[in-house]
Amino acid sequence: MPKVVLASRAHKADSIFLREWLVDAVVPALERSGACAPWAGVECFIPALPPATATLSLEPTVIQNPKRFLRIVRFTRVHDFAVCAVARDAGCCILVEFTPHCVSNFERRYHQRITSSTVNSLFVIGNTSLLFYARSDAAAAFEVPALMNGSSTLPVLRVGDCAIFDQDQVESHRRFPLVQEHPRFVQSLDMAMQGSVLSRYT
Repeated sequence: MPKVVLASRAHKADSIFLREWLVDAVVPALERSGACAPWAGVECFIPALPPATATLSLEPTVIQNPKRFLRIVRFTRVHDFAVCAVARDAGCCILVEFTPHCVSNFERRYHQRITSSTVNSLFVIGNTSLLFYARSDAAAAFEVPALMNGSSTLPVLRVGDCAIFDQDQVESHRRFPLVQEHPRFVQSLDMAMQGSVLSRYT
């Protein structure tokens, strides 16, 4: 008799630490940036990680903050020692740039490339800025041509520090939209752009 795999056990469940937070954090940041400059961003969007220790997974400041967690979906480009990727929370994806400093520290800590066997792994991040890229700049920087067909402004996380929280490579067959495709982001960006146009005539 063929072996039957129950649907509930066909795929590993996602981590309980990975929650939906990107939209709730990015949209208010866009709204606060002002009508005249919706691309201003937030320099200290996520604070630095505590000093690396063997008990990082037990650090309260890490596990109690949902904004610390992202799962790597894919890497898109390595350029000038910076590594570009797409990562996600439990609901949406976002473009991520790991700085050269971040990449160097990661590779010294784990003795491996940041791109080696880490796709679908759960990362914790810190020292992270939120940037807003123009569509053409994002498509070029991340080498994702499909970005040219979407929003005129794209949120990007520039990560200055990261660590592996769980290296189990949990792959989901669900489609996770990019943050800029979410209705709340689209609405907030439209309002910001309308305010920018009006401000030129007042």
